Amino acid sequence: MLEYEFVLVSGGKYYVLKNFPIEEKRSLNNQQVKISGELDKQIIDVQMVSVKNAGKYELVWDWEEIYYELYEG
Repeated sequence: MLEYEFVLVSGGKYYVLKNFPIEEKRSLNNQQVKISGELDKQIIDVQMVSVKNAGKYELVWDWEEIYYELYEG
């Protein structure tokens, strides 16, 4: 079974979110998001994701925090 990849679409271009889990991508479908990370062509190595809520962006995913919990916490 093939699973579709969710991508970020901005300015008529699409970007693959390399290390951002598909479950998280699904939960953010059609929401305004701000993504921080390293861009290589059309692939983003995601570091942080924020979602616009009541006019302000709220951090919902932070790779450094997740990494720390997995490997050092």
